[in-house]
Amino acid sequence: MIFTLPASPSRRLPCIISGDPHYTTFDGKRYDFQGPCTYVLSQQCDSDLPSYRVEGSNEHRGSSATWTRLVKVFVYNETIELVKGHRGEAKVNGIFATTPFSLTNGAVHVYTSGFSIGVSTDFGLEVSYDAHHLVNIKVPSSYQGATCGLCGNFNNDPDDDIQPPEGDIVSPLDLSHSWLVPNADESECMPCEGQDCSHCSEDERALFNNPDNCGILRDRSGPFAACHEVLSPESFVYNCVYDLCSEGGQQDILCLALNVYASQCQEKGVQLQTWRSPGFCEIICPENSHFEPQSTGCPATCVNPESHNDCALAPLESCACNEGYVLSGADCVPLHECGCNFEGLYYHSGQTSIQKATCIISGDPHYTTFDGKRYDFQGPCTYVLSQQCDSDLPSYRVEGSNEHRGSSATWTRLVKVFVYNETIELVKGHRGEAKVCSYNFKSTQQNQVLIY
Repeated sequence: MIFTLPASPSRRLPCIISGDPHYTTFDGKRYDFQGPCTYVLSQQCDSDLPSYRVEGSNEHRGSSATWTRLVKVFVYNETIELVKGHRGEAKVNGIFATTPFSLTNGAVHVYTSGFSIGVSTDFGLEVSYDAHHLVNIKVPSSYQGATCGLCGNFNNDPDDDIQPPEGDIVSPLDLSHSWLVPNADESECMPCEGQDCSHCSEDERALFNNPDNCGILRDRSGPFAACHEVLSPESFVYNCVYDLCSEGGQQDILCLALNVYASQCQEKGVQLQTWRSPGFCEIICPENSHFEPQSTGCPATCVNPESHNDCALAPLESCACNEGYVLSGADCVPLHECGCNFEGLYYHSGQTSIQKATCIISGDPHYTTFDGKRYDFQGPCTYVLSQQCDSDLPSYRVEGSNEHRGSSATWTRLVKVFVYNETIELVKGHRGEAKVCSYNFKSTQQNQVLIY
């Protein structure tokens, strides 16, 4: 399989979530919101367009401010999760898969570009997350006036972007409650808002605004000056000062804020002067790679070693693989150490692909075995449908109980699953519930068994 990114639609406008966190909507409305839970960032709100939904989950990192820890993309009945700290991989329907890969017969691509993981679709949606704090969401012009969520409605009017589903313009805090995604693991969802989350004296604000800190962004003789006419630095300076106030003036926070402006400039085709230096925002790259300030957005990979030759993405900062090496997930390896592709997914060398076989029992009842053998059997009792018969593998046993329903034929009335010293019963007529007779309920709490 040769993995290639789709050509960019004629127009994409970004929604940007960055820092702790700051939101810039599709229409350019800027606001701060520190909710510590999960929220709808953007979704399609017009039934005539392809459906999508992007959620963002935030967390505290030692202060009252919050940062993005997880981005979920729901599209074409797939759930793709971009997870903090996980470079070179993304979760697909709950299981990590190595980038790049495609889903839904090539309608969805998931890939690495620079320091971010990206998701793109055949209808023009693009989502990226740098696995730390920066999220970019882009939609094509066909979605004008047809989006909703914290990223706004994309109607070229920034004044009506702070809007809940009911349609009334509210504060960012009120907006967050409207787009909150209920989650049992997130019970405390009271955020701080605006300047309440950013504590600074006037002297500190003056210090953080000077050219040695955030003010470097607006310095007309500084490394970012080439971008000023294309993208005003003022809102990025504000965000930078806000973050330094929230996080105690740490240099790594300054570097993150400067990088947001730099990345947006590069996205617009501006080549900046080198602004990183030894001891100041320096990036130390892993083995077999080196830092490039203007690297390709389509790095050579084991899946497609020539991807950089036909790249639709803008150049960007990256730890580029050394000559003779290509990306295998997040690692640079020689070509001869690459893994393989199977059914649209890439596997590292030595990694095992786990495939699932299906046995089907249906009707009165008809059986189709794991290997595809079909037969009919009308027994009215309880039978072993499947069990583990190799002592070196985890043990399980599935039983099926049949009953007559007014004729000589029988139908399944009960399925019992025996696993991890637990007995789980799926009972005829009982939707939304199952019987659990547990001798070691702890295993269920450790996610060894999921009932849904």
